[in-house]
Amino acid sequence: MGVRQSPDLLQQDMKIGQPHKVGIGTPQTGQPNHELEIESTTTEKPVVNIKNTNADANGPSPADNDSLGTISFYGQDSAGGVPLTQYVEVKGVSADVTDGVENGQVIFSVMKAGTLKEVARMNPESTTANHF
Repeated sequence: MGVRQSPDLLQQDMKIGQPHKVGIGTPQTGQPNHELEIESTTTEKPVVNIKNTNADANGPSPADNDSLGTISFYGQDSAGGVPLTQYVEVKGVSADVTDGVENGQVIFSVMKAGTLKEVARMNPESTTANHF
């Protein structure tokens, strides 16, 4: 899937393997070994960009403290049921969107006793760790 014309040959950009495996930049003859596999032979790659240009709950975008993106980690609990339990969350936030003085922060949250709790917040001025 997804071929592009290069000067010398057709090059495959993305490969969908079985079962449910996606490879980006994986060797043309190989199949992806994981659910998402990104491979590059170029210096300083691969890079994953998460971009959010949408207005959100804080009003017109851009606004201070807009959520830029979240990576969540889910797994089964001892009951093995559905829905899965969210155990970890990593969130990017635009703390200050003022032109020329923009600040970002990263918020780390983990599950404790059935509730997702913020355990660390990192920004240019400080790092806060919540011990529970």
